Amino acid sequence: MDGDLGAHVRAAIAKANLVAFDKIWDNGFRQITSSSKPIVTPADLKGFKIRVPVSPLWTSMFKSLEASPASINFSEVYSALQTKIVEGQENPLAIIQTAKLYECRNTARRPTICGTDSGSWPTASYGSAFPRT
Repeated sequence: MDGDLGAHVRAAIAKANLVAFDKIWDNGFRQITSSSKPIVTPADLKGFKIRVPVSPLWTSMFKSLEASPASINFSEVYSALQTKIVEGQENPLAIIQTAKLYECRNTARRPTICGTDSGSWPTASYGSAFPRT
């Protein structure tokens, strides 16, 4: 939460020796889904054709990870995955579920956490939220 109320809540959380960030990602961490291979480490992105938002920031970030980012508007993500213009995409879990992007995967790949505070890339398990195909 922003503003005075958010500051008050964060201060109360800090008293419990926990850290609450001033700003958060509204939908949580962004996840990568893949139709071709598991993405477990940053090295797995080398040459990976991934849909990213139309933004120089996202494009440059994935290029720096040696991926092959494609800037595609969100309204075209499902068809880009379906027609294999890209091998995968990245979005928060809530968006992946709502847009049913998991339907476009050929293989049973569960999302991989794109970034964590520890710098690791653990494979996530989300139960029935992402049914196996």
